[in-house]
Amino acid sequence: MQVTYLLLHPTNNYAEQIMLAAQREFDLRPLILWPSRRQAIFWRPYVPLLRSGIALDECYLDQAPLPVLLRQLRRSYSIQGVIAYQETMVSLATEITAALGLDWNAPDTLRLFRDKNSLKAYLRDSHPHIAVNQTRLVRSLEELLAQPLPKKFVLKPNDGMANQDVGFFVATTPHAELAAYFAKVPDTALILETFLEGPEYAVNGQLDHRGRAQVLNMTRYERAPGNGKPNLYRFCHHVRRTDPAFAPLEAYARQVVEATGLRRSPFHMELIHTPEGPSLIEVGARFGGLDYVYLTNAVHDQGLDHFAMATHHWLSDAPYAGPEGNWDYYDRMSLLQLDGICARSARLYQVEGLEQV
Repeated sequence: MQVTYLLLHPTNNYAEQIMLAAQREFDLRPLILWPSRRQAIFWRPYVPLLRSGIALDECYLDQAPLPVLLRQLRRSYSIQGVIAYQETMVSLATEITAALGLDWNAPDTLRLFRDKNSLKAYLRDSHPHIAVNQTRLVRSLEELLAQPLPKKFVLKPNDGMANQDVGFFVATTPHAELAAYFAKVPDTALILETFLEGPEYAVNGQLDHRGRAQVLNMTRYERAPGNGKPNLYRFCHHVRRTDPAFAPLEAYARQVVEATGLRRSPFHMELIHTPEGPSLIEVGARFGGLDYVYLTNAVHDQGLDHFAMATHHWLSDAPYAGPEGNWDYYDRMSLLQLDGICARSARLYQVEGLEQV
């Protein structure tokens, strides 16, 4: 019986780095689990390494019910882990982990990371010393108006991601405007939360085999209005350890993820540094997107490989022995990431000026 691991729905170059790391350290090749054959055909070109034959096999969720598919796989393979590096795959990883009885994370712990309201409620109830803003779940305008509204508040899908369908409102927002927002997200469970004032930061890190958190990289977001949205990504600033915000944000981020009970997982957290101190926006049990892991490695001058570190913890319950960062370089270097905002729909056919950049 071949020893392997499940890699869920690989859609970008992160998947290649994970497969290479698993092969280097454990001599393991993956089973690729796609949502469907159609999705596999679309996404395979984005992961060229799959053409090398590195995968033992590929399977599809539309070929059989998940319990049947897993029984079929277990006849031929010993599955040591499930790797879901993207937000949309965390729920599926939870289901598979439970079905296979893997000693990774408890299903109830993993489910918190796809349920923003439950995660914040858990932190407020179980760890009252951790500052978390007030939230509640609403599914309609009537439910929203059933209780007094905060002076400023945010509405967004309770299981959402990637800054999609986020609405910013005040207590005096006309009901017609609120109704228009609900019409855009019908039949969706929404989290209502008090608006947090202050600069926004992202913290990327790793939880080890004991559930201890290590912060690997911190950035400050600078957003701008555009295309009818008030909060599009514009700049991402590197935050050195010498920045006065680093220490309190690092301590808070570690408190939050360790309080959830998560272990052996990367995490990506977004928070606001309010005048009263750090406060959580949300946290994912996965890598940061948009090449964030490459950025994390770069700000350490490749003195750590977060792909290798995370893959080790996904597939092993042993301590990680690899390098954990070049913090001297981290504190010397400067980095600014710019996200362009396009004001009109267009298709790009040619890009010029890269040499000058």
